[in-house]
Amino acid sequence: MIRCGDPEVARGLGERLAHRGGVSSEIAQVGPVWLGARSDTDLGQPVTKGPLTLVADLQLFNAPELARELEGAGVVCETGLGRLLLAALETWGLDALERLNGAFALALHDARDDSVLLARDLAGARPLYHTRWHGGLVFASEYKAFLGLPGFVRRPNRAALQNLHTRKLMPATDTLLDTVHQLPAGCHARVSSDGNVKAVRYWDLSLDLRERPLREHCDDILESFLRAMERRTRGTDPIGLSLSGGVDSMAMLAAARRANPERRICTFSAGDAPGDPEIDWAARAAKHFGSEHETLIVPAETLRTDLPHLVWHLEDPIARTETLLYYRTALEAQRKQVRVLLAGHGADGALGGMARHQILALAGRVPLGRGTLGEIYSFTQTGVAPRGVLARLLTSLVLRNQIPPAPQVLGAPPPAALAALPRAGPEILNEVCRMATLTGLPLWLPKVERAHVAARVSFASPFVDPEFLRAAFRVPSRYKHTLRQDKMVFRQAIAGLLPEDFRHRPKFAQRIRETLRFCEVLEEVARPLLSRARVAQRGLLDPDDVARLLERPRHGAWPPEHAMRIWTLVLGELWAEIFLDGDGRYPTP
Repeated sequence: MIRCGDPEVARGLGERLAHRGGVSSEIAQVGPVWLGARSDTDLGQPVTKGPLTLVADLQLFNAPELARELEGAGVVCETGLGRLLLAALETWGLDALERLNGAFALALHDARDDSVLLARDLAGARPLYHTRWHGGLVFASEYKAFLGLPGFVRRPNRAALQNLHTRKLMPATDTLLDTVHQLPAGCHARVSSDGNVKAVRYWDLSLDLRERPLREHCDDILESFLRAMERRTRGTDPIGLSLSGGVDSMAMLAAARRANPERRICTFSAGDAPGDPEIDWAARAAKHFGSEHETLIVPAETLRTDLPHLVWHLEDPIARTETLLYYRTALEAQRKQVRVLLAGHGADGALGGMARHQILALAGRVPLGRGTLGEIYSFTQTGVAPRGVLARLLTSLVLRNQIPPAPQVLGAPPPAALAALPRAGPEILNEVCRMATLTGLPLWLPKVERAHVAARVSFASPFVDPEFLRAAFRVPSRYKHTLRQDKMVFRQAIAGLLPEDFRHRPKFAQRIRETLRFCEVLEEVARPLLSRARVAQRGLLDPDDVARLLERPRHGAWPPEHAMRIWTLVLGELWAEIFLDGDGRYPTP
């Protein structure tokens, strides 16, 4: 933080983040700047060398390679990740950020000009928030720390709240508190003397398509995938892996076992009831590759107890029900002494693996239908009704009112459709996926980070490895999605890793399913939180909008996307209780 004037204020920020690790806050004063970290984070305390002082939340997968590069440049590296990172920044300046393969948020003070540099990793796997306070800037890994600052003002950001209800995401630089902002992923910012933050992107992802045989793309994908897995499993014991029945996580398990034939591997799968096909397939994969496997059942009834705690950890509640599974899985992994839990986050975006990507693949093949298909794609992501006659007809016939409109936030602009699909010819799928990886992935990855850090467990994914991403975006769209099969290039690339029935299993979402029982429990939780009187008193939403959404078919379940509208309303009200009505402390029964 900058110009706080009081070490106890700086220390208090750290105490509010005790759940992220450590028993105390280590702080250092350098001129008008106070820098702090928890005492058992990856760095442990501020690191100083000459005029530079660094604090960071850091997970670095290419540390040996960086050390060798520095030694080749004549730099003697001291032990410790913090000192390695500081040496890289001192040697290469801002160019060092592009060389980092991992997850990080950092603050670097330079005493020569009293400047402060903030930076985040390319995928946004580590958060970094900032706010103006008493003429300076305060920054932290979670914004709940700011609520303990004397005189801190808590007001809702209504436009961001509308974005949450429409798309379940935050804008790139905003939060649900209008005085708190985040540094975008893949960016650095030099903080000015008056506390202004101007972000500059240091990392980009180009669409570098290569016209070559499918087999060559498969080899490229496989080699980069195996190297990404090797980087993420070396030095970890036991290796931890969140295992669904999907091809991504099963391939990760196969790669981990190939690279570590004798190492202990602990796998975890979670679902809402016995008989969930994702649980069953995960168990089959664990048996095939010889991992120590745990199955967790997370029934709908856990909503009653877990949701306030989940919202507290998430802050901006961008979660869907799978986040409860992440949370429970991380707790179990911590009990098994797993420090890093591998999972397949980012694979679908890089390889075209979601159901909605079929629309994009079709748009690339049918240029005349691009406008209609773009409206349909937007509708699946926002619930904003298409304008075109054909798009309206098709959504009505195919989706049959499965996606209700988002509620209108009072005082905010109305929900907006997505921008039109790019004019990228046959590469629409690749172009949309590239932008989603570059700017969309960092908007939802924080929910994964928070669900894991709640158990003091880190997460990692080989599919956000920079080398793998570059390989993925060399592959033409036609090799990713054939309209009948998703992730074709990846499924073929891993032919030597997985049995054929594993490779060709269709994708299913791993989540707490929107069954009748789930809807009954969700309604039980929602009714008191979203009563007309309470919604009117809160003043953020129209009580009539909320009442209409709460209507449920008699003796029936809400459609899945309708249930998620209710879910977001519930989480939004819990957020308001904790961060608007309260002071951001952990909710008690």
